[in-house]
Amino acid sequence: GGAAPLAAAQQAEAFAKAQLEERHRQDPAEQLAARCRDLERSKEDLEARVGRLSEAKGQLESAKGLAEERARETQKLLEEASEDLRRVRAERESLRGDLASMRCELLAFAEEAELCRQGLSQDAESLRHHAASLEEQLRDSQRELRAAREGAGQK
Repeated sequence: GGAAPLAAAQQAEAFAKAQLEERHRQDPAEQLAARCRDLERSKEDLEARVGRLSEAKGQLESAKGLAEERARETQKLLEEASEDLRRVRAERESLRGDLASMRCELLAFAEEAELCRQGLSQDAESLRHHAASLEEQLRDSQRELRAAREGAGQK
């Protein structure tokens, strides 16, 4: 039972093959024309791809140019910032030196002020003793004067 359908299928395949071969023999010009059309479409596709690739290449070159320009600008800014930093550090060192010098001057001034204060304290103490001594002399002189007046009044 299974041999008949197989034979029929093989026969149909052989017939289709023969027809195809016959068609190939009949229309070589049509085949060539179809092949030319296929090749023309492939050529157009390739040209379109080449165009897109060229456009992309142009965009990449433009982006590369911008990136290089930005890199140069960034490098310039870095160099300027580095120079600014060097100047700031030098100024800071200079200010540290000025501060150290001022600190020394202030310490010397403070020592001098302390010596002056001690001297003034000694002078004030000395003047108090002198004033006390003068008061004592004044009292003595007043006593003597009273005694002299009283002595003159008795005569």
